[in-house]
Amino acid sequence: MLDDGSLVSASRRVMSRSSDVFAAMLSGSFRESTERRIRIRDAESGAFRTLVTWLHAGAGASPAAPAPLDELCELARLFHCFQVPEALLRRALLPSLVAAAFHGNDAEGGGNLAGVYRLLSTYDDAGGLRRDCVVSVFVRQMSLRRRCAAVASIVADCDTDEFVSILAAAFLDAIKLTETCDVRRGIFVE
Repeated sequence: MLDDGSLVSASRRVMSRSSDVFAAMLSGSFRESTERRIRIRDAESGAFRTLVTWLHAGAGASPAAPAPLDELCELARLFHCFQVPEALLRRALLPSLVAAAFHGNDAEGGGNLAGVYRLLSTYDDAGGLRRDCVVSVFVRQMSLRRRCAAVASIVADCDTDEFVSILAAAFLDAIKLTETCDVRRGIFVE
Protein backbone atom coordinates (compact mmCIF):
# COMPACT_ATOMS: atom_id res chain seq x y z
CA MET A 1 0.00 0.00 0.00
CA LEU A 2 1.38 3.38 -1.03
CA ASP A 3 1.06 6.72 0.77
CA ASP A 4 -1.86 7.76 -1.45
CA GLY A 5 -3.79 4.63 -0.39
CA SER A 6 -3.44 2.82 -3.71
CA LEU A 7 -2.68 -0.87 -3.70
CA VAL A 8 -0.13 -2.53 -5.97
CA SER A 9 -0.24 -6.30 -6.25
CA ALA A 10 3.12 -8.04 -6.29
CA SER A 11 4.63 -11.47 -5.74
CA ARG A 12 6.65 -11.71 -2.53
CA ARG A 13 8.99 -14.17 -4.22
CA VAL A 14 9.63 -11.93 -7.25
CA MET A 15 10.10 -8.80 -5.14
CA SER A 16 12.47 -10.62 -2.74
CA ARG A 17 14.47 -12.05 -5.62
CA SER A 18 14.72 -8.62 -7.27
CA SER A 19 15.94 -6.56 -4.33
CA ASP A 20 17.97 -7.08 -1.17
CA VAL A 21 15.78 -4.52 0.60
CA PHE A 22 12.59 -6.38 -0.31
CA ALA A 23 14.24 -9.71 0.58
CA ALA A 24 15.07 -8.46 4.07
CA MET A 25 11.68 -6.82 4.48
CA LEU A 26 9.54 -9.71 3.23
CA SER A 27 11.38 -12.76 4.49
CA GLY A 28 13.35 -11.49 7.47
CA SER A 29 12.28 -10.85 11.02
CA PHE A 30 10.55 -7.59 10.13
CA ARG A 31 6.83 -7.06 10.69
CA GLU A 32 6.29 -6.91 6.89
CA SER A 33 7.25 -10.57 6.52
CA THR A 34 3.91 -11.65 8.02
CA GLU A 35 1.59 -8.90 6.79
CA ARG A 36 -0.55 -9.15 3.65
CA ARG A 37 -0.33 -5.42 3.01
CA ILE A 38 3.05 -3.78 3.18
CA ARG A 39 3.31 -0.02 3.50
CA ILE A 40 5.70 1.57 0.99
CA ARG A 41 6.46 5.15 1.94
CA ASP A 42 7.55 8.01 -0.30
CA ALA A 43 6.88 6.23 -3.60
CA GLU A 44 4.89 7.81 -6.39
CA SER A 45 2.06 5.49 -7.44
CA GLY A 46 2.74 5.42 -11.19
CA ALA A 47 6.49 4.91 -10.83
CA PHE A 48 6.10 2.19 -8.21
CA ARG A 49 3.59 0.35 -10.42
CA THR A 50 6.07 0.56 -13.29
CA LEU A 51 8.86 -0.75 -11.04
CA VAL A 52 6.73 -3.72 -9.95
CA THR A 53 5.68 -4.43 -13.56
CA TRP A 54 9.29 -4.35 -14.77
CA LEU A 55 10.49 -6.60 -11.92
CA HIS A 56 7.75 -9.11 -12.72
CA ALA A 57 8.40 -8.98 -16.49
CA GLY A 58 11.16 -11.58 -16.47
CA ALA A 59 14.68 -11.76 -17.81
CA GLY A 60 14.08 -11.11 -21.51
CA ALA A 61 11.30 -8.58 -21.27
CA SER A 62 11.69 -4.87 -21.71
CA PRO A 63 9.24 -2.07 -21.01
CA ALA A 64 6.41 -1.75 -23.52
CA ALA A 65 6.87 1.98 -23.99
CA PRO A 66 9.46 4.48 -22.79
CA ALA A 67 8.47 6.31 -19.64
CA PRO A 68 8.50 10.12 -19.50
CA LEU A 69 11.62 11.72 -18.00
CA ASP A 70 9.89 12.79 -14.76
CA GLU A 71 8.75 9.19 -14.15
CA LEU A 72 12.26 7.94 -14.95
CA CYS A 73 13.60 10.27 -12.24
CA GLU A 74 11.29 8.64 -9.69
CA LEU A 75 12.07 5.15 -11.04
CA ALA A 76 15.82 5.74 -10.74
CA ARG A 77 15.28 6.86 -7.14
CA LEU A 78 13.20 3.76 -6.38
CA PHE A 79 15.71 1.39 -8.00
CA HIS A 80 18.42 3.04 -5.89
CA CYS A 81 16.34 3.09 -2.68
CA PHE A 82 15.38 -0.59 -2.93
CA GLN A 83 18.89 -1.61 -4.03
CA VAL A 84 17.77 -3.36 -7.19
CA PRO A 85 20.85 -5.07 -8.69
CA GLU A 86 22.52 -3.31 -11.62
CA ALA A 87 21.71 -6.15 -14.03
CA LEU A 88 17.97 -5.70 -13.42
CA LEU A 89 18.29 -1.93 -13.42
CA ARG A 90 20.15 -2.05 -16.74
CA ARG A 91 17.59 -4.37 -18.36
CA ALA A 92 14.58 -2.40 -17.18
CA LEU A 93 15.69 1.21 -17.05
CA LEU A 94 18.44 1.67 -19.65
CA PRO A 95 16.26 1.39 -22.80
CA SER A 96 13.85 3.99 -21.43
CA LEU A 97 16.69 6.28 -20.34
CA VAL A 98 18.30 6.19 -23.77
CA ALA A 99 14.92 6.75 -25.44
CA ALA A 100 14.24 9.72 -23.13
CA ALA A 101 17.71 11.12 -23.75
CA PHE A 102 17.03 11.49 -27.45
CA HIS A 103 13.31 12.20 -27.36
CA GLY A 104 12.20 15.57 -28.60
CA ASN A 105 14.03 18.27 -30.45
CA ASP A 106 15.06 21.21 -28.38
CA ALA A 107 16.34 24.35 -30.09
CA GLU A 108 19.74 22.83 -30.87
CA GLY A 109 18.46 19.29 -31.49
CA GLY A 110 20.30 17.64 -28.60
CA GLY A 111 17.25 16.14 -26.90
CA ASN A 112 17.25 15.48 -23.15
CA LEU A 113 20.66 13.82 -22.86
CA ALA A 114 21.98 16.36 -20.32
CA GLY A 115 18.89 15.83 -18.14
CA VAL A 116 19.29 12.05 -18.24
CA TYR A 117 23.01 12.38 -17.55
CA ARG A 118 22.37 14.63 -14.51
CA LEU A 119 19.79 12.12 -13.24
CA LEU A 120 22.28 9.28 -13.57
CA SER A 121 24.99 11.34 -11.86
CA THR A 122 22.77 11.19 -8.77
CA TYR A 123 21.63 7.55 -8.85
CA ASP A 124 24.16 5.58 -10.91
CA ASP A 125 26.75 4.62 -8.29
CA ALA A 126 28.89 2.42 -10.53
CA GLY A 127 28.68 4.71 -13.56
CA GLY A 128 27.70 1.97 -15.99
CA LEU A 129 24.40 3.56 -17.02
CA ARG A 130 26.06 6.95 -17.56
CA ARG A 131 28.66 5.27 -19.72
CA ASP A 132 26.03 3.47 -21.77
CA CYS A 133 24.05 6.70 -22.30
CA VAL A 134 27.21 8.50 -23.43
CA VAL A 135 28.12 5.64 -25.77
CA SER A 136 24.60 5.75 -27.21
CA VAL A 137 25.40 9.24 -28.53
CA PHE A 138 28.04 7.71 -30.77
CA VAL A 139 26.37 4.45 -31.80
CA ARG A 140 22.83 5.68 -32.32
CA GLN A 141 21.84 6.60 -35.82
CA MET A 142 21.42 10.38 -35.95
CA SER A 143 22.71 13.40 -37.80
CA LEU A 144 26.11 14.83 -36.96
CA ARG A 145 24.43 18.09 -35.93
CA ARG A 146 22.18 16.30 -33.44
CA ARG A 147 25.11 14.24 -32.12
CA CYS A 148 27.18 17.41 -31.56
CA ALA A 149 24.22 19.14 -29.90
CA ALA A 150 23.80 16.18 -27.51
CA VAL A 151 27.49 16.28 -26.52
CA ALA A 152 27.37 20.08 -26.19
CA SER A 153 24.36 19.84 -23.87
CA ILE A 154 26.30 17.61 -21.48
CA VAL A 155 29.44 19.74 -21.64
CA ALA A 156 27.42 22.89 -20.95
CA ASP A 157 25.30 21.52 -18.08
CA CYS A 158 27.26 18.72 -16.39
CA ASP A 159 30.62 17.83 -14.86
CA THR A 160 32.86 18.04 -17.93
CA ASP A 161 35.80 16.17 -16.36
CA GLU A 162 33.59 13.21 -15.46
CA PHE A 163 32.03 13.20 -18.94
CA VAL A 164 35.43 13.25 -20.67
CA SER A 165 36.64 10.47 -18.38
CA ILE A 166 33.60 8.31 -19.17
CA LEU A 167 33.97 9.04 -22.88
CA ALA A 168 37.68 8.16 -22.88
CA ALA A 169 37.04 4.90 -20.99
CA ALA A 170 34.30 3.94 -23.46
CA PHE A 171 36.59 4.59 -26.44
CA LEU A 172 39.42 2.60 -24.85
CA ASP A 173 37.04 -0.31 -24.17
CA ALA A 174 35.88 -0.20 -27.79
CA ILE A 175 39.49 -0.25 -29.03
CA LYS A 176 40.34 -3.16 -26.71
CA LEU A 177 37.28 -5.08 -27.93
CA THR A 178 38.22 -4.45 -31.57
CA GLU A 179 41.78 -5.66 -30.97
CA THR A 180 40.49 -8.78 -29.20
CA CYS A 181 38.13 -9.57 -32.07
CA ASP A 182 40.88 -9.03 -34.67
CA VAL A 183 43.33 -11.25 -32.75
CA ARG A 184 40.74 -14.03 -32.65
CA ARG A 185 40.43 -13.84 -36.43
CA GLY A 186 44.22 -13.97 -36.77
CA ILE A 187 44.52 -10.29 -37.65
CA PHE A 188 46.22 -7.72 -35.48
CA VAL A 189 45.65 -4.09 -36.28
CA GLU A 190 47.91 -1.49 -34.68
